[in-house]
Amino acid sequence: MKKIMLAAMLIVLSFSATATTLANEDIKIDLNTDTVTVDIEVEELTSSSFPYVSSNDIERVNASINGEPVECEIQDSAIGSEIRCPTDLRKNFTVNLQYEMEDLVSSRDGIKVFQYEHRVYRPTDSFTLEVILPDGHAILERGNTTQQVISPLNYETGSNGRQILVDWNLQPQLGNTLSFYILMNDIQGNPTDNDSIMIDRNVIVASIIIILSLIAAGVGYFIYTREDLSENMENLNDDQKDILEKLRENDGEYLQKDLVDEMDYSKAKISGEVSELVEKGILKKSKEGRSNKLSISRKYRY
Repeated sequence: MKKIMLAAMLIVLSFSATATTLANEDIKIDLNTDTVTVDIEVEELTSSSFPYVSSNDIERVNASINGEPVECEIQDSAIGSEIRCPTDLRKNFTVNLQYEMEDLVSSRDGIKVFQYEHRVYRPTDSFTLEVILPDGHAILERGNTTQQVISPLNYETGSNGRQILVDWNLQPQLGNTLSFYILMNDIQGNPTDNDSIMIDRNVIVASIIIILSLIAAGVGYFIYTREDLSENMENLNDDQKDILEKLRENDGEYLQKDLVDEMDYSKAKISGEVSELVEKGILKKSKEGRSNKLSISRKYRY
Protein backbone atom coordinates (compact mmCIF):
# COMPACT_ATOMS: atom_id res chain seq x y z
CA MET A 1 0.00 0.00 0.00
CA LYS A 2 2.84 2.39 0.87
CA LYS A 3 4.49 1.81 -2.51
CA ILE A 4 1.17 2.50 -4.28
CA MET A 5 0.74 5.77 -2.37
CA LEU A 6 4.31 6.85 -3.21
CA ALA A 7 3.78 6.01 -6.88
CA ALA A 8 0.55 8.03 -6.92
CA MET A 9 2.30 10.93 -5.23
CA LEU A 10 5.08 10.81 -7.81
CA ILE A 11 2.56 10.92 -10.64
CA VAL A 12 0.90 13.97 -9.09
CA LEU A 13 4.26 15.67 -8.69
CA SER A 14 5.16 14.86 -12.29
CA PHE A 15 2.00 16.51 -13.60
CA SER A 16 2.37 19.54 -11.33
CA ALA A 17 6.00 20.04 -12.35
CA THR A 18 5.77 19.49 -16.10
CA ALA A 19 5.88 23.25 -16.60
CA THR A 20 9.30 23.29 -14.89
CA THR A 21 12.18 22.28 -17.16
CA LEU A 22 15.75 21.91 -15.86
CA ALA A 23 18.98 22.08 -17.84
CA ASN A 24 21.08 20.72 -14.98
CA GLU A 25 20.60 19.53 -11.41
CA ASP A 26 23.83 19.06 -9.46
CA ILE A 27 23.76 17.65 -5.92
CA LYS A 28 26.74 17.43 -3.56
CA ILE A 29 26.47 15.48 -0.28
CA ASP A 30 29.24 15.85 2.32
CA LEU A 31 28.94 12.91 4.72
CA ASN A 32 31.36 14.60 7.13
CA THR A 33 28.81 17.31 7.91
CA ASP A 34 25.60 15.74 6.48
CA THR A 35 25.33 18.88 4.33
CA VAL A 36 23.56 18.78 0.97
CA THR A 37 24.21 21.44 -1.68
CA VAL A 38 21.94 21.61 -4.73
CA ASP A 39 22.68 23.76 -7.81
CA ILE A 40 19.91 23.89 -10.40
CA GLU A 41 19.76 25.59 -13.81
CA VAL A 42 16.11 26.26 -14.63
CA GLU A 43 15.19 26.63 -18.29
CA GLU A 44 11.50 27.39 -17.84
CA LEU A 45 9.08 27.98 -14.96
CA THR A 46 5.41 28.97 -15.32
CA SER A 47 4.42 29.30 -11.64
CA SER A 48 5.19 32.01 -9.08
CA SER A 49 7.41 29.73 -6.98
CA PHE A 50 10.11 27.16 -7.67
CA PRO A 51 9.30 23.75 -6.09
CA TYR A 52 11.88 21.22 -4.94
CA VAL A 53 11.02 17.84 -3.39
CA SER A 54 13.42 15.70 -1.37
CA SER A 55 12.83 12.14 -0.21
CA ASN A 56 14.44 13.07 3.14
CA ASP A 57 13.14 15.26 5.97
CA ILE A 58 14.42 18.85 5.83
CA GLU A 59 14.03 21.39 8.66
CA ARG A 60 16.12 24.36 7.52
CA VAL A 61 17.30 25.53 4.13
CA ASN A 62 19.47 28.37 2.85
CA ALA A 63 18.47 29.37 -0.65
CA SER A 64 19.34 31.87 -3.35
CA ILE A 65 18.09 32.57 -6.88
CA ASN A 66 20.61 34.05 -9.30
CA GLY A 67 22.85 34.66 -6.26
CA GLU A 68 20.23 36.66 -4.32
CA PRO A 69 19.08 35.18 -0.95
CA VAL A 70 15.44 34.14 -0.85
CA GLU A 71 13.12 32.91 1.92
CA CYS A 72 11.67 29.52 1.09
CA GLU A 73 8.89 27.51 2.70
CA ILE A 74 9.38 23.90 3.79
CA GLN A 75 6.38 21.58 3.91
CA ASP A 76 6.01 17.89 4.67
CA SER A 77 5.15 15.72 1.68
CA ALA A 78 4.21 12.08 1.25
CA ILE A 79 7.79 11.22 0.21
CA GLY A 80 9.76 13.59 2.49
CA SER A 81 9.91 17.39 2.29
CA GLU A 82 8.93 20.01 -0.27
CA ILE A 83 10.74 23.35 -0.59
CA ARG A 84 9.02 26.27 -2.35
CA CYS A 85 10.98 29.40 -3.23
CA PRO A 86 9.11 32.48 -4.54
CA THR A 87 10.41 34.09 -7.73
CA ASP A 88 9.30 36.42 -10.52
CA LEU A 89 11.74 34.81 -12.96
CA ARG A 90 10.43 32.47 -15.64
CA LYS A 91 13.36 31.45 -17.84
CA ASN A 92 17.09 30.72 -17.59
CA PHE A 93 17.94 31.27 -13.93
CA THR A 94 19.80 29.38 -11.22
CA VAL A 95 18.58 28.10 -7.87
CA ASN A 96 21.00 27.20 -5.07
CA LEU A 97 19.88 25.26 -2.00
CA GLN A 98 21.83 24.12 1.06
CA TYR A 99 20.44 22.04 3.90
CA GLU A 100 21.31 19.21 6.28
CA MET A 101 19.97 15.66 6.25
CA GLU A 102 20.29 12.91 8.84
CA ASP A 103 20.49 9.11 8.70
CA LEU A 104 22.25 8.99 5.32
CA VAL A 105 24.73 6.42 6.63
CA SER A 106 23.87 3.23 8.51
CA SER A 107 25.92 0.29 9.82
CA ARG A 108 25.40 -3.31 8.74
CA ASP A 109 27.62 -6.19 9.87
CA GLY A 110 30.48 -3.79 10.54
CA ILE A 111 30.11 -2.09 7.14
CA LYS A 112 29.02 1.54 6.71
CA VAL A 113 26.30 1.98 4.08
CA PHE A 114 25.37 5.27 2.37
CA GLN A 115 21.92 5.25 0.73
CA TYR A 116 20.11 8.01 -1.17
CA GLU A 117 17.09 8.16 -3.48
CA HIS A 118 16.17 10.90 -5.94
CA ARG A 119 12.83 10.93 -7.75
CA VAL A 120 12.76 12.58 -11.17
CA TYR A 121 9.43 14.39 -11.31
CA ARG A 122 10.24 17.04 -13.95
CA PRO A 123 12.18 17.03 -17.26
CA THR A 124 15.94 17.25 -16.55
CA ASP A 125 18.68 17.25 -19.20
CA SER A 126 21.55 16.37 -16.87
CA PHE A 127 21.75 15.14 -13.26
CA THR A 128 24.97 14.81 -11.24
CA LEU A 129 25.52 13.53 -7.72
CA GLU A 130 28.80 13.89 -5.84
CA VAL A 131 29.21 12.12 -2.49
CA ILE A 132 32.13 13.05 -0.21
CA LEU A 133 32.98 10.21 2.16
CA PRO A 134 33.67 10.98 5.85
CA ASP A 135 37.24 11.53 7.01
CA GLY A 136 39.11 8.27 7.52
CA HIS A 137 36.70 6.20 5.41
CA ALA A 138 37.37 4.29 2.20
CA ILE A 139 35.30 2.40 -0.34
CA LEU A 140 34.97 -1.21 0.78
CA GLU A 141 37.16 -3.66 -1.12
CA ARG A 142 35.15 -6.02 -3.30
CA GLY A 143 36.72 -9.07 -1.70
CA ASN A 144 35.10 -8.21 1.63
CA THR A 145 31.50 -8.55 0.40
CA THR A 146 29.43 -10.40 -2.17
CA GLN A 147 27.34 -7.29 -2.81
CA GLN A 148 28.09 -4.64 -5.43
CA VAL A 149 30.19 -2.02 -3.61
CA ILE A 150 28.82 1.07 -5.45
CA SER A 151 25.54 1.44 -7.32
CA PRO A 152 24.68 2.48 -9.97
CA LEU A 153 27.81 1.35 -11.83
CA ASN A 154 28.45 4.33 -14.12
CA TYR A 155 30.41 6.28 -11.49
CA GLU A 156 33.82 7.90 -11.12
CA THR A 157 35.98 8.14 -7.99
CA GLY A 158 38.47 10.77 -6.94
CA SER A 159 39.83 12.67 -3.96
CA ASN A 160 40.02 16.23 -2.67
CA GLY A 161 43.33 15.42 -0.98
CA ARG A 162 41.70 14.37 2.29
CA GLN A 163 38.45 12.60 1.46
CA ILE A 164 37.34 10.15 -1.21
CA LEU A 165 34.75 11.34 -3.76
CA VAL A 166 32.23 9.33 -5.75
CA ASP A 167 30.52 10.99 -8.74
CA TRP A 168 27.62 10.04 -10.99
CA ASN A 169 26.59 11.90 -14.16
CA LEU A 170 23.22 10.77 -15.54
CA GLN A 171 20.55 11.74 -18.04
CA PRO A 172 17.41 10.69 -16.15
CA GLN A 173 14.00 9.99 -17.61
CA LEU A 174 10.86 11.60 -16.20
CA GLY A 175 9.34 9.32 -13.56
CA ASN A 176 12.59 7.52 -12.75
CA THR A 177 13.63 6.86 -9.16
CA LEU A 178 17.41 7.05 -8.92
CA SER A 179 18.80 4.87 -6.13
CA PHE A 180 22.40 5.25 -4.96
CA TYR A 181 24.47 3.43 -2.38
CA ILE A 182 28.13 3.11 -1.32
CA LEU A 183 29.65 0.47 0.96
CA MET A 184 32.59 1.83 2.97
CA ASN A 185 34.69 1.13 6.03
CA ASP A 186 36.63 3.08 8.64
CA ILE A 187 40.38 2.93 7.99
CA GLN A 188 41.46 5.18 10.88
CA GLY A 189 42.19 2.36 13.33
CA ASN A 190 45.45 2.68 15.30
CA PRO A 191 47.79 -0.27 15.99
CA THR A 192 47.03 -2.09 19.23
CA ASP A 193 50.70 -2.09 20.32
CA ASN A 194 52.68 0.84 18.94
CA ASP A 195 55.87 -0.26 20.67
CA SER A 196 55.94 -3.47 18.64
CA ILE A 197 55.92 -1.64 15.30
CA MET A 198 59.43 -0.97 14.01
CA ILE A 199 59.72 0.52 10.52
CA ASP A 200 63.21 0.79 9.02
CA ARG A 201 63.91 4.18 7.45
CA ASN A 202 65.68 2.60 4.50
CA VAL A 203 62.58 0.54 3.74
CA ILE A 204 60.49 3.73 3.64
CA VAL A 205 62.97 5.46 1.31
CA ALA A 206 63.14 2.41 -0.96
CA SER A 207 59.36 2.19 -1.04
CA ILE A 208 59.06 5.86 -2.01
CA ILE A 209 61.60 5.40 -4.83
CA ILE A 210 59.74 2.37 -6.15
CA ILE A 211 56.39 4.18 -6.00
CA LEU A 212 57.77 7.25 -7.81
CA SER A 213 59.35 5.00 -10.47
CA LEU A 214 56.05 3.21 -11.01
CA ILE A 215 54.21 6.53 -11.25
CA ALA A 216 56.73 7.85 -13.82
CA ALA A 217 56.44 4.64 -15.84
CA GLY A 218 52.66 4.80 -15.67
CA VAL A 219 52.58 8.42 -16.81
CA GLY A 220 54.89 7.60 -19.72
CA TYR A 221 52.77 4.63 -20.74
CA PHE A 222 49.58 6.70 -20.45
CA ILE A 223 50.95 9.45 -22.69
CA TYR A 224 52.23 6.91 -25.24
CA THR A 225 48.97 4.94 -25.46
CA ARG A 226 46.52 7.85 -25.64
CA GLU A 227 44.16 7.75 -28.60
CA ASP A 228 44.18 10.37 -31.36
CA LEU A 229 41.06 12.52 -30.94
CA SER A 230 40.79 13.16 -34.70
CA GLU A 231 40.33 9.45 -35.37
CA ASN A 232 37.43 9.33 -32.92
CA MET A 233 35.65 12.33 -34.44
CA GLU A 234 34.70 10.53 -37.67
CA ASN A 235 31.44 9.17 -36.24
CA LEU A 236 30.35 12.50 -34.71
CA ASN A 237 27.94 14.97 -36.26
CA ASP A 238 29.15 18.36 -37.51
CA ASP A 239 27.86 20.23 -34.44
CA GLN A 240 29.76 17.95 -32.08
CA LYS A 241 32.91 18.35 -34.20
CA ASP A 242 32.56 22.15 -34.00
CA ILE A 243 32.29 21.97 -30.21
CA LEU A 244 35.42 19.79 -29.96
CA GLU A 245 37.33 22.12 -32.29
CA LYS A 246 36.47 25.00 -29.94
CA LEU A 247 37.88 23.05 -27.00
CA ARG A 248 41.02 22.03 -28.92
CA GLU A 249 41.71 25.68 -29.74
CA ASN A 250 41.45 26.49 -26.01
CA ASP A 251 43.86 23.82 -24.65
CA GLY A 252 41.06 21.27 -24.33
CA GLU A 253 38.84 23.21 -21.91
CA TYR A 254 35.83 25.55 -22.12
CA LEU A 255 33.00 26.83 -19.95
CA GLN A 256 29.64 25.64 -21.28
CA LYS A 257 28.09 29.10 -20.94
CA ASP A 258 30.93 30.56 -23.07
CA LEU A 259 30.17 28.04 -25.81
CA VAL A 260 26.57 29.26 -25.80
CA ASP A 261 27.78 32.88 -26.06
CA GLU A 262 30.34 32.29 -28.81
CA MET A 263 28.71 29.63 -31.00
CA ASP A 264 25.63 30.05 -33.17
CA TYR A 265 23.67 27.45 -31.18
CA SER A 266 20.94 27.68 -28.56
CA LYS A 267 21.57 26.79 -24.93
CA ALA A 268 19.42 23.67 -25.29
CA LYS A 269 21.34 22.62 -28.43
CA ILE A 270 24.71 22.99 -26.71
CA SER A 271 23.41 21.10 -23.65
CA GLY A 272 22.16 18.20 -25.79
CA GLU A 273 25.34 17.86 -27.87
CA VAL A 274 27.55 18.14 -24.77
CA SER A 275 25.53 15.46 -23.00
CA GLU A 276 26.07 13.08 -25.94
CA LEU A 277 29.81 13.77 -25.96
CA VAL A 278 29.97 13.13 -22.21
CA GLU A 279 28.03 9.88 -22.67
CA LYS A 280 30.49 8.79 -25.40
CA GLY A 281 33.37 9.42 -22.98
CA ILE A 282 34.95 12.13 -25.16
CA LEU A 283 34.18 15.04 -22.82
CA LYS A 284 34.30 15.41 -19.05
CA LYS A 285 31.95 17.84 -17.30
CA SER A 286 32.47 19.38 -13.86
CA LYS A 287 30.82 22.23 -11.97
CA GLU A 288 32.58 25.62 -12.01
CA GLY A 289 30.67 28.55 -10.54
CA ARG A 290 27.27 28.81 -12.18
CA SER A 291 28.34 26.95 -15.29
CA ASN A 292 29.90 23.63 -16.28
CA LYS A 293 33.57 23.29 -17.13
CA LEU A 294 34.02 21.06 -20.19
CA SER A 295 37.32 19.29 -20.86
CA ILE A 296 38.48 16.72 -23.41
CA SER A 297 39.01 13.30 -21.80
CA ARG A 298 42.64 12.65 -20.86
CA LYS A 299 42.66 9.42 -22.87
CA TYR A 300 42.83 11.44 -26.12
CA ARG A 301 45.67 13.29 -27.82
CA TYR A 302 44.51 16.49 -29.46
